[in-house]
Amino acid sequence: MFDLSSSRAFLVPILATLLLVSPCRAQEDASEPVEPGLRLLHDIEGRRFNLRRLPGLEAVVLAWTSEGCPMSKVYSPRLVEIAKSYAEKGVRFFVIDSSPQDSADFLRAWGKQHDCDLPLIRDEGGRLARGLGVSRTTEVLVFDAALELRYRGAIDDQYGFERSEDPKTGKVGSYRKEGPSRNYLRDALDVVLSGREIAIANTEPWGCAIGSWPDEAPAPAEAPTWYRDVRPILERHCTECHHRGGNAPFSLQSHRKAAGWGDTIIEVIESGAMPPWNANPDHGRFSNARGLSSKEKATLAAWVAAGHPEGDEGGAE
Repeated sequence: MFDLSSSRAFLVPILATLLLVSPCRAQEDASEPVEPGLRLLHDIEGRRFNLRRLPGLEAVVLAWTSEGCPMSKVYSPRLVEIAKSYAEKGVRFFVIDSSPQDSADFLRAWGKQHDCDLPLIRDEGGRLARGLGVSRTTEVLVFDAALELRYRGAIDDQYGFERSEDPKTGKVGSYRKEGPSRNYLRDALDVVLSGREIAIANTEPWGCAIGSWPDEAPAPAEAPTWYRDVRPILERHCTECHHRGGNAPFSLQSHRKAAGWGDTIIEVIESGAMPPWNANPDHGRFSNARGLSSKEKATLAAWVAAGHPEGDEGGAE
């Protein structure tokens, strides 16, 4: 988990310079002169927000979302509800999508679906998420009026990761409660607005892993490729459900989609959550049991680690 107490010195100068320069227009803005101390965000409609000059600003919330992630779908409505309830208190919300498989069109649809006019930021290249250490699609960051980070983590505790008692195993699933017992985001905003110190400054968000963006460096020659190695594995085990219009929440039929979900794929197959198979192994072996072989898991992990090389479609076996 990203340590808030040790991150303040790192985050403030980053917010002062390049991370809050337009993720949507990074190539244009990189050549523009940057005024010292300027804090800018550009949304998908081209609106520019200077966070130092927003009238009546008391707090800023950067909130992540993503298309296809079930956790994002669960939390988006309550995020909008919170944003509306704090709008008159000087709290400005910015909704950010850093997932490489998504597009600005998804964010436009998101805004219409939730009937809100929150600034929607397409973080092309994932610069903003990487620089701020954001790795989950439902993570929120709360800054005070001086743009000092005060809270990062989950919106509330209704959903979360379950962990094995064995620290090597890590996350093994998720839990769901009837309702939240702790409303972390609301509590953090109330404390920031009152000028007090936050008791809980870090929590773990429940969400999908934000995938890594393509690496410009060439992949090792021996690395697995999409066409030759990865697509056949996904077709054997995943795309029965993970296809356009299928039962699963997102498709894995294209290189772009699969690469964007690469980190999540590794996470769920290592935990045993995917492919879904609920039969108890204590009752014997099943001829139709779902699951990937050790070799298949290693191939997928090597593909993600190599930067998701696409390979040659014509050379696929």
